[in-house]
Amino acid sequence: MRIISRIAAQKNADPTSLEPLYEAIDPGALKELFAPQFDGTTRTNGRVVFAYSGYQITVTSDGDIQTTPLENS
Repeated sequence: MRIISRIAAQKNADPTSLEPLYEAIDPGALKELFAPQFDGTTRTNGRVVFAYSGYQITVTSDGDIQTTPLENS
């Protein structure tokens, strides 16, 4: 939801008016990707980059979310 909220704020739009996040990436898989390893060790130095609703989204293993407008959107 943080991704949707951030994009909605940047577009000055209602979050429900945006396309579903799952059309760009599987939210469950994104969460699992950064979950602790089986032995409880925190995953570090990972990131996922994908396009969503006219923005490039970068999510890092420490929970940081960066949004950058795509050129032609």
